[in-house]
Amino acid sequence: IINRFIPAPPPEFQHGFYELMNTQYRNAAGNVPGAAFDSSNPCAFRVDTIAPYAVASSREQPPVASFINAPPGTIINNAFLVNQGGLEFGFPANTFGPQTGRFEAGDRINVYFSPVMDPRPEYLVSGSGVPMLPPPAISTFFLPATQIILSGLYYLFYTITDRAGNVSRPSFNEFRTVALLEDPMPLPIFLPL
Repeated sequence: IINRFIPAPPPEFQHGFYELMNTQYRNAAGNVPGAAFDSSNPCAFRVDTIAPYAVASSREQPPVASFINAPPGTIINNAFLVNQGGLEFGFPANTFGPQTGRFEAGDRINVYFSPVMDPRPEYLVSGSGVPMLPPPAISTFFLPATQIILSGLYYLFYTITDRAGNVSRPSFNEFRTVALLEDPMPLPIFLPL
């Protein structure tokens, strides 16, 4: 086996399908090429430079994820977390119309449960990502109660990374209130004089 690096044409390979063929030449009488049987069969390969939910000219936002065990209006407090053990999220199947942005095997969902609405590494809760299931299946992720430690308004959103490493735009978000502190107890007013 001979390994040979083939640089991409400037500036890079464009998104699409290509064939690679190897032709061997024999050094005979002034570097005359060998016969046609010295060429390999073509080997097809694909270059993917377009993210999920995208086409070459635009990028769409994936649809909103859902809180499976916390319907709208649910306050996520200590009692809820003890009862449920955490939060379960559901992610809709990728049914994007154009082929370039559709689901493909190897797509992974990066889940964010965050007090801010943009993807920051410190709020990524899914580690290396959740494998995305093929349509029409809905992918799920369970966030254990031990990872929910602060109170406030928290947004659920995600990005999708395809096998080539292209990352989608952040999805539309859903939110819930996390209230891990007990409600304050009213005490008599004291005015030091």
